[in-house]
Amino acid sequence: MEQSTDMQPQLTDIVNELTPPHTLGFEDRLATLLSEAGIHKRGFIAFLVDSTGLSKSGARKIIDFKRPPKRKEVFLKLATTLADEINAKKEGIVSYSEVINYLLENKPIPALTKFSEVDISEFMKIDAVRASQIILKIEDVARKNNIKTSLDLNPKMLQLIQYRIIGYCFKNDVNSEEPKVTSMIESLFELAKQNLL
Repeated sequence: MEQSTDMQPQLTDIVNELTPPHTLGFEDRLATLLSEAGIHKRGFIAFLVDSTGLSKSGARKIIDFKRPPKRKEVFLKLATTLADEINAKKEGIVSYSEVINYLLENKPIPALTKFSEVDISEFMKIDAVRASQIILKIEDVARKNNIKTSLDLNPKMLQLIQYRIIGYCFKNDVNSEEPKVTSMIESLFELAKQNLL
């Protein structure tokens, strides 16, 4: 997912607003994103050096002190490179701002959300009517595919499907009635039936 450079001021604003001296849980979230990007623990320091231009000792401080880089431009390089790496591996599923917000504030990234992190209430707070319409669309697609969500799916899997589809529609400002959304819902149902979600 290539993102335009005109977003750079917006990203800098997010970082300026959010970057505290210490961010509780930062190291775990960084490790999660590095793993999503296919970077093994032994390669963390090398990735940090390559992506940010820091020295090895500077990169090691990020890991040892469990905090974001002090210089905002270094953090911005780290976050955008991480997003690019994840998108190269997973076909463009995360935005720069999602990575920044996840690293600094632990805001979930819908496309990377695991069962334990699923909570659609954040979408309900933004637009409850729209979120409810998307849930009804998911149920409609299930019915048309002879899937009884209450019987055929684990409740956690259904919640994950709802979270991912609602997140996709909100993030991309997509109408849930578009054929692509129906196709995505059907694909997620198939993955759920095979226990692959």
